[in-house]
Amino acid sequence: MKTLPDPEYFGYSIFCDDIRTEIGDKLTFIGIYDSGHMFVHGSFPITLPKFCIAVRYSQDRLNWAPAKRILIFLPGDPDDKPSFEMQLVNPADEAKGYEQTLKAMDNSNMDVDVFGLAANIVLAPFTIKETGAVKVRVERGDATLVKVGALQIRAAPTSAT
Repeated sequence: MKTLPDPEYFGYSIFCDDIRTEIGDKLTFIGIYDSGHMFVHGSFPITLPKFCIAVRYSQDRLNWAPAKRILIFLPGDPDDKPSFEMQLVNPADEAKGYEQTLKAMDNSNMDVDVFGLAANIVLAPFTIKETGAVKVRVERGDATLVKVGALQIRAAPTSAT
């Protein structure tokens, strides 16, 4: 059986109502939207008390370009204006951090060829103005936007009476 090589970069997001840290650094995700859709009851705009996104991103260390920002686009956002932006890397520390990480990986007994990023984002309160997609992107140092998740926001179907 042949194993394919790791992709150069990849990621995913878990959309949920809450993220809790348990004993032993385990995470519990409450109210996961695992179908790729959130059905909203009521009319837009609607405000949720809390909305969470667990972002996971990995990249091959041989083709490393630092993950610089996490961008979250809400329904109605233009492609160049995310509603939320998290800066991940201070450019002055970029090379130093990479060298330290490589040294730590080389000195470990682990067979690790990828760098990983985990970010748990809590948006509270969270207002959704219209139907559409919540899109999560990670910006690499080479200005590539990596798609790491999307959740479709839709009005809940109404039942016939």
